Amino acid sequence: MTRQRLCILILATACAAGFFAAGFLTAFAVFHATPCGIRKAKTDNRFQQTDALVFTRDMPRDSIIALDDFDMLTMPTVSLRPGAVPLEDAFLLVGRRTVNPVSKFNPVYWNDIENGACDTLNPQPTTPQ
Repeated sequence: MTRQRLCILILATACAAGFFAAGFLTAFAVFHATPCGIRKAKTDNRFQQTDALVFTRDMPRDSIIALDDFDMLTMPTVSLRPGAVPLEDAFLLVGRRTVNPVSKFNPVYWNDIENGACDTLNPQPTTPQ
C-alpha cells in the first residue's frame, strides 16, 4: 500500500469515527436531556404566569370602586397569595368599598373589599323545609 493510500484510509476512518461520535452525542442530547428539561419546566411553578386583577390607582381605605379602577396584569403565579379576586368577578366589586388601602398595580384580594366574598355574591340554592 502506498503512503498516499494509507493517509486517505486513516483520514476516512477518522472522519467516519467523528461523524459517528457526533451522531451519538446528538441522539443522546435529544433523547435524554431535552425531555427532562421540558418536564422540569412544566412542573416548576416559578415560571407559570397568571393574569391578575389589579387597581389602576392607589385606593385608600373606604374608596368606592368603579369599573375603570381595574386592569389586568400578568405576573408570576407564586407571587399571588390565596384569596385573589378572579378577573371574571371584577364587576362584582363595582360600587363596593375598600376596607384596607391597596397600592396601585397590586393584586386585588377579597379581604381588602367590603364584605369580602360574602354569600350574597354567590348565593347557594336553598332547599324548602
